[in-house]
Amino acid sequence: MNSEYDRYESFLAKQLESLSMLNDVACKEGIDTVCKLFGPFDPEELAYFDMRLSDSDHTPINSFQGEMVFSLFYKYFQDPQILKSIDSSDFVKLVLAARTILETSGLVMLPYIVSAKVIRLSTKKSLNRKELVKIQSSELYKKVKNKYKSDKIDKHILTIIATILSSDFEIIDFGDPELDGQRIEVIPELVGEEVLMYVDLI
Repeated sequence: MNSEYDRYESFLAKQLESLSMLNDVACKEGIDTVCKLFGPFDPEELAYFDMRLSDSDHTPINSFQGEMVFSLFYKYFQDPQILKSIDSSDFVKLVLAARTILETSGLVMLPYIVSAKVIRLSTKKSLNRKELVKIQSSELYKKVKNKYKSDKIDKHILTIIATILSSDFEIIDFGDPELDGQRIEVIPELVGEEVLMYVDLI
């Protein structure tokens, strides 16, 4: 005879299984929408990015890069938490779609950063005074600040910029062997402006 605890465990297992199935369906629907809007994607390019992005644990999803990519696509999924269980092949589709979005929005450096191989990630939360003054004097900064009206968002923007400036990235480019593998020479002024443009797109 099953104890109350056994029955409770069984109930929880069924609930978790149902939730997992619902998340899988919602995730597939979200990815299908992204593919329709920004695809189709070349299977060879997807495989190449998957291989180049993968680390020793065979997962291409870097925490910083993942957040940068996911933020552009939350609106296509029923719940942002769904993206936490996305598999590597679908993540690569989002990476390529993110690069497309940023390129078509006129950005020139950030598309390569969000789709890059992260060689060294140095998470920083602040900029030096000179960089901070330059960012805060930007008209786009004022626009974004007025749009979100959130100190938390302000701090997050500065964290993204500071992290990019202190990290190392390597270009992944399936179609250009000469460009593929090159280190990205980060230009602080351009990164600051493009991160603000990126946040304005979200």
